[in-house]
Amino acid sequence: MDVNDALREGVNKISHLFGATVLPFELPSSATRILTIQHREVEAIFKEIRHAGDTAFKTKEQLAATVIEKLKLHTRLEETLFYPEAKRFDKNCILAALEEHANLKLMLKAVSGLSAEDETFPAKITVLEEMVQHHIRDEENELFPKCEKELGEDRLEEIGEEMLAMMQRANAPKKPPQKKGKGKAPTKIKNNARAIR
Repeated sequence: MDVNDALREGVNKISHLFGATVLPFELPSSATRILTIQHREVEAIFKEIRHAGDTAFKTKEQLAATVIEKLKLHTRLEETLFYPEAKRFDKNCILAALEEHANLKLMLKAVSGLSAEDETFPAKITVLEEMVQHHIRDEENELFPKCEKELGEDRLEEIGEEMLAMMQRANAPKKPPQKKGKGKAPTKIKNNARAIR
């Protein structure tokens, strides 16, 4: 599945969750639009976790693993491609966002691999969701409008294309490590008299 298919699937899934009908659309290539779609997708996953049954432990664990991977990619896109551009005109906002990312990464580690049967799971998921919601509000209400004004649509499109390429690479199938040479690796033989006897 390429990144365009993944974006379509994400938009369709979000639309389905909210009861909307998805019409054919042009995939976003603006950085702020891509990040906003990712925000909606993560919000939808948190909603699924909240609405999963009390004993739907495997479902909650799978959803938690999905949200963790999506947030890791999202933070990588922001830190690598988006924030360096935004830092030129709003350094304080970006420094605050990077601190939020640092705290988010700690929370992701705390949730990663945690059993949904663990008594702390609901609390940790709630705290993670609240952290993400706060970050989303800051970005969408303050940072994104500034970026749209300061960077302009053309530059946001360029950054968006770079994001799509990074997402494509992140979603590419992983190749197994290749063996060097054919057959078994040679074993070492000691060159001493005892080894010969």
